[in-house]
This record gives sequence, C-alpha cells and structure tokens, in this order.
Amino acid sequence: MKPQQTLKFVYIHFASKSRFSNLTAFVRSSISIALIYSIILTLPVGSPGQKINNSKALQKSSNGNKVNADVARQIKALDDEKESRNPAQQKIDSQLIYAGKMYLGDQIAAGIPTLEVEVGLESDGRVVVDITTVVDDELLNAIKENGGEILLVSETYRSVRARLSIERLEAIASLPQVRFIQPKQEYKLSQRIQRPILTSAPIGGSRILDSGTPLIDKLFSEAFNSVIALPNGTLSVGRAASEGDTTHRASTARGTFNVDGTGIKIGVISDGVTNLAAAQTSGDLGTVTVLPGQTGSGDQGTAMLEIVHDLAPGAQLYFATGTSSITQFAQNIRDLRAAGCDIIVDEVSYFPESAFQDGTPGVTNTNGGVVTQAVNDVVAAGALYFSSAADLGNKND
Repeated sequence: MKPQQTLKFVYIHFASKSRFSNLTAFVRSSISIALIYSIILTLPVGSPGQKINNSKALQKSSNGNKVNADVARQIKALDDEKESRNPAQQKIDSQLIYAGKMYLGDQIAAGIPTLEVEVGLESDGRVVVDITTVVDDELLNAIKENGGEILLVSETYRSVRARLSIERLEAIASLPQVRFIQPKQEYKLSQRIQRPILTSAPIGGSRILDSGTPLIDKLFSEAFNSVIALPNGTLSVGRAASEGDTTHRASTARGTFNVDGTGIKIGVISDGVTNLAAAQTSGDLGTVTVLPGQTGSGDQGTAMLEIVHDLAPGAQLYFATGTSSITQFAQNIRDLRAAGCDIIVDEVSYFPESAFQDGTPGVTNTNGGVVTQAVNDVVAAGALYFSSAADLGNKND
C-alpha cells in the first residue's frame, strides 16, 4: 500500500486537550492569559503496523518524475546502514551515530562521507545527551567510568542527562537498562518576535526603545514611567500596563465584580526570573514565590509574571523554570500544583513532546509524554492549565 498524505492538526504545545480545557471558566475568572493556536503538519502515514520503505517511497516525486538515481542510491545506502546496526547502536539516535562517524573520519554509509547534523558536538568530541533508562548505580558508575559527566538525574522519569565522548555512547547503550540515547532535548519559548528596527537604550532611568528621535524617546519615557488609568477607574500596576488587561477585559471585570485574584495562586513556567528584584522595585511585581533551585535564566518569566500581576494584582504568584530539561519541566508542573497553585501557565515547548497522543513516561524512547501526563494529573487534581501561543497563530487556519 502506498503511503498516504494526510493533514494533522496540532494544538497548544503539541499536548493533549487537558492542556487547554476549561478556557471559558478561566476567562470568567478574569485571569485569562492563554490563547489557542494551531499549526498543520503534513506527514506520510501508512496502514497500522506497515513499515514504509524510504527507498521505494521516494523513487517518485509528486508529479511522477523519478528521483535522481544518485539520490536514490544514497537513500538505499542509508537504509542499509540502519539495517546493519548492532543492538546497542539501535538504541542511539541516528544523528549521534552519524556525528560520531564523521568525528572519527569514517563514512556514514557507502558513498556518503558526510551529512548535515546538529547534535551540539564539542571540539573535544564530547556531546550532551539525554538517556532514557532505569536509573541505578550500575548506569551512573558506567557513565563516570567512561569519562562522562552526569548533569541531571530523574529516577521518577527514568532519565539521565550526561556529557559523554561521542565515542563512548555505544558502551553506555549496551547496558540492558538503557532504552535510548538522544541529543540533548531542546525547547523553544513562545516569545514575541523581535523587530530589528528599534534598539534598546537607557533613557530617564528606564530602558526603552530608541527611535533615534528625541521627541519620540521622550514620549516613550513618559509612557513607561506613568500610571495608566483603565476602564471603570481601575489602575494598572507598576510603570507599564499589559495590553492583555484590556484585550481580555480583565480591567472591566475587576471593576464590575470587585475581584482582583485575591485568594488565587497562579504558577508561571518560563525561562527564568533573573531580574525579578528589579521588577519588584519598580512596582511591576509584588511577592513571588520561586520554587527552590528553579530560578532559571533569562527574564521572560519575569515578563509573564508582570502580565499576570497586571490582570490579577491580588493573586499570589509562583514561578519555576521550564528550560532545565523536559523531565524537570514536568516535575515543576507537579510541584507548582503541590504548592497550591490553582492556575498554571507556561510558554515552553519541547521538540520531542508527543504530538498526537499523551505518551507514556519511561516507556517511549524520547520520554515525550512526561509533560502532558503531568498536565493531566494536575488538571485531574483541580488545577486549570494553559500554554501560551504567542505569535504563532494565523488568521486562516
């Protein structure tokens, strides 16, 4: 059977519906900061259990023309190389296999000397990897004995992050408790797209956009340092008001229903809160409880907290980083709920997160289901959970 082309719709953070359920209730509480977006992926799929032969599938393009014979030969060579791998090599991500061969000066496959891969290989041949495994002393000792450095360990999520020589990965993969070795799992933040037109410059004690025009700079400075009146007589918090306060009509809700989030605990997950103290000094933030050891690095977390504080100035705020690792991200979701957070929001997407199913932590190669499972659990325990969409939506889909 020929592989079919189908359209798959992926919603917030490639997660299950529990990551964006109860949106109506959340908006009614006037503390909404989450949006929904979707992206379309076109994937080749076949019948259940069917193995798609890349060589045959790529023999023809969409218009029926044959693929260049040299390209077809290279695809066949890569298929043959994969089929020839020993049991330990089968537990190592192909990109790491290829990077290792190129580092040693070996051919990747017959007639293929190099391939473009990105695994973060360091000049000394070491690479940071995430190992899906049962965590025990034998594994940890093996990493050390092979000259490795242990960076993160999660027994709960059966994961170890380590820096190892790319030449020693096979020795670790040969251990029976190891399920899979992959490059360090990367993430992206739902950050606003930065426009290179204006640059940042300190003016009047505040860092604002430098337009190059003194009058505009003066107006920017006055705007950033003023208290802005909002509908129904409510005021913004600190030196700048979030546009989301008006967009979500939270200011109207505060004035109409006399609510400000008092009694609610809100947890934020982002990169970090490096300059949290500065935001508190300026009045843009009040007290924030940061989970122990989870300050992270960067200030998008600070910015998210400021937005929440504008919308719900009476709420208790909590923070934990989501960028240490996918397993720590999942643990921090649970820990924020354990700290009493009624609402949890994040802006972090890990590339291996399961796209079309919840996934089973510790059972799949990539541990891609750990975040979704954590979300499922905290939602079942009564929390509301939302992921930021940022600028990733569009008007057509």
